[in-house]
Amino acid sequence: MKQEFKRKNSEIEKRIEKLEEEKMCLSLDVNVQKMEFEKVKKEKRKIEEDRDNLKKHYKKAQVTLKRVGLGRSPE
Repeated sequence: MKQEFKRKNSEIEKRIEKLEEEKMCLSLDVNVQKMEFEKVKKEKRKIEEDRDNLKKHYKKAQVTLKRVGLGRSPE
């Protein structure tokens, strides 16, 4: 019985070690995905800021064209 207990205990310890390794790998994967998510989030924010700036410049250009009279079609 003692040998059986030691054998089972050894098997359980090996399984625990394997599970701990898997947990560590999964934790690393989660950290990598979090970093990638933050990177994409920053890129999205930058793109939205650039888009908003382009909209502002476009509106200013339209106003300028109207003032100058270039935005009108000849009748």
